[in-house]
Amino acid sequence: MKKYFLKAQSAAGDTRENLLRELETRLDNVIFRLGWASSRAAARQLISHGLVLVNQRGVSAPSFQAKKGQIISLKERAKKAKQTEEMAAKLKKYETPVWLKSDAEKMEAQILAMPQGSELGDLAPVGLIVEFYSR
Repeated sequence: MKKYFLKAQSAAGDTRENLLRELETRLDNVIFRLGWASSRAAARQLISHGLVLVNQRGVSAPSFQAKKGQIISLKERAKKAKQTEEMAAKLKKYETPVWLKSDAEKMEAQILAMPQGSELGDLAPVGLIVEFYSR
């Protein structure tokens, strides 16, 4: 967490917003936000098992920082899994965050923009984290 805080503190703008943006754009969180996993732990497992591609390249680090314009998809063997087929049906009703664009049929998504202020939610609790690491 300290690494994320130091990076957020050194960037221009509100440290709280920068910190939340860093955490929101972790690959495991992006997979969770897309609805491809029921929890962040499940998303980490999906990534760790090498089933996620970013720009057609395998990524096995859940902490990978997703960037604007990157295309995230699942490997073919993951798309054919029974769980993925069941998930695809649920995704038709799922609403992704505005900074993500998802194609449930292809199991492919794109990062349209980095999440901004109101999309990040309440910043007040993050202030406690910033205060702790500012010492």
